[in-house]
Amino acid sequence: MSKINLLPKDLINKIAAGEVVERPSSVIKELLENSIDAGSKNIKIYIEEAGTKLIKVVDDGEGIEPEDLSFTLEQHATSKIKVLDDLFSIKTLGFRGEALASISAVSETVIIHSKTKEKDGSTLEHSEETNIAQNKQLVTNGTVVEVHNLFKNIPARKKFLKSLSTEKRHIYDMFISLVLPFLDIHFELYSDGNQIYKFTATNDLKNRLFEVFGKEFAKHITIDAAEANNMKITGVLGDTHIGQKKNKNQFIYINNRSIKSALINQAVVQGYTGHMHRDLKPSYVLFIEIDPKSVDINIHPRKLEVKFEDERTVFGTIYNFVNKNLEKYSKEEIKDDFNFTSNFNSIDTPVRNKLNPIKKKQSSSFKVSDAINFSKELYQGTSKSRNIFNNSNREEEQYYEDRVLINDQNVIQLFNTYIAFEKNNEFFLIDQHAAAEKIMFEKLLKQNNSIKTKPLLVPEVVSLNTIHQKENILEQRDELKKLGFLIEDFGKESIQIIEIPELTNIDSFKDLINELLSSPQDLGIEFSSEIINKFNITKDIYLKLATISCHGSIRAGQRLHREEMTQIANDVLNLETGNTCPHGRPIIWKLKKTEIENIFNRDI
Repeated sequence: MSKINLLPKDLINKIAAGEVVERPSSVIKELLENSIDAGSKNIKIYIEEAGTKLIKVVDDGEGIEPEDLSFTLEQHATSKIKVLDDLFSIKTLGFRGEALASISAVSETVIIHSKTKEKDGSTLEHSEETNIAQNKQLVTNGTVVEVHNLFKNIPARKKFLKSLSTEKRHIYDMFISLVLPFLDIHFELYSDGNQIYKFTATNDLKNRLFEVFGKEFAKHITIDAAEANNMKITGVLGDTHIGQKKNKNQFIYINNRSIKSALINQAVVQGYTGHMHRDLKPSYVLFIEIDPKSVDINIHPRKLEVKFEDERTVFGTIYNFVNKNLEKYSKEEIKDDFNFTSNFNSIDTPVRNKLNPIKKKQSSSFKVSDAINFSKELYQGTSKSRNIFNNSNREEEQYYEDRVLINDQNVIQLFNTYIAFEKNNEFFLIDQHAAAEKIMFEKLLKQNNSIKTKPLLVPEVVSLNTIHQKENILEQRDELKKLGFLIEDFGKESIQIIEIPELTNIDSFKDLINELLSSPQDLGIEFSSEIINKFNITKDIYLKLATISCHGSIRAGQRLHREEMTQIANDVLNLETGNTCPHGRPIIWKLKKTEIENIFNRDI
């Protein structure tokens, strides 16, 4: 008997579907691309149970002719390519003709209603038992595709799906990445009857960015365009305020197709060198127009990656565009934001922001007392510990003189970041932020389930980027309440924070909320089995307490009073759970007196 068999058509379709339909978001992507290619100006998407129960896409595009409707479910049936040369000049998002065939192969039922301008509407309903086309009068031109019970006929695939919350996140992320370039189309997305997104048609890119990412993102970007090496580039470049440790706001489009490209991302990152801290990832959106013949979009089953004919030129063009625009932006920002004064007798004067100018002295002389007064003003304006100034004026002046001049006290601060002191013939150096973070982490661990709270004088309203983010936080509301945060809905994409842990003093609630939505991998948190077992907590609680500790603690670069430094030093010496912070960074470093003497070749 022959060992080689021809597979049945149904099995072929299911195997092919495995490349195209990974999860519900893959189905929505394919249907949304078809609607955009059809010239639609209004597209609405409805999902139930994260798309596993229902996916429905409604558009007002050109529609499908009744005689063509049955072909939509055939493998590799397409109106977008006819000959081999067409494959190398693709201008549409979809082109292979495998989407609907693959979707129907892994769904219980697919129903397509469509109407063109010239003809009456028609309907095609497909299931494993039926494939029936019938006439149906639709009111408006366009197409409606309904996908019911995805993966019901392939339970082995369905069990590999993640939680409904995770699948929704994939849908929302895909939706945002796909719709960004199509400014002239009105998009709406509904989940279980609730409107998640509504992006209105516009002719201004910044309007779309504002709707998608929110006001804070739109405030910290620059938009520019250029042409070079047969490429047209429109770039949205974020400044350091919206850079993050692991930034997901990075989007690349080739001829309006959303792609992933390590080559282009590396060019952007290198372009940011010198303009952003090396530990932060930039936020950016790049729209690149290029001759379709010089880029191959057919190398990935889901068309997520591309291959360029001349990668070196593409890399160099992107790098130069980013670097030059950031240099120009930086120069303009410096010119606008800062006042330059003459050199004051070689004493470094802090740069002064235009939003909080210091009155200019009539005299060009600059005394030590002026430096003390300026430092005092700067300290009182920025430190979390302003309440220490309840002593006599002489004590305040002495403190600032100690900061300006060399002092011989037991505890000193170096570079506003490290605490140094000696004890028992040993020299100690403490990272003040890592130490404060670990100290607070231990205290919160000991208070777990009964964390003391304090009400905010005015509730803090936090505007999140998406409805999905708000849903995610509100789903964790009960758990966060146990950790000291009383959070309520505030409408649209906003929440309000009413109470916070008593121990904390938080600078940016938005940054904290964003990190509470992130994964341990994104945050760089290192779990300690010893701590988890000792305090009988879950990894999720560990992650949240570590994140709260990080945002609620003294920061690097923050000037401290000697009493604060002494308290931190004593607390570090009495830690119960090791000398690293939750991110795995060391807290304290020490050197014995004998080791110091060896360094200087002293006789011992």
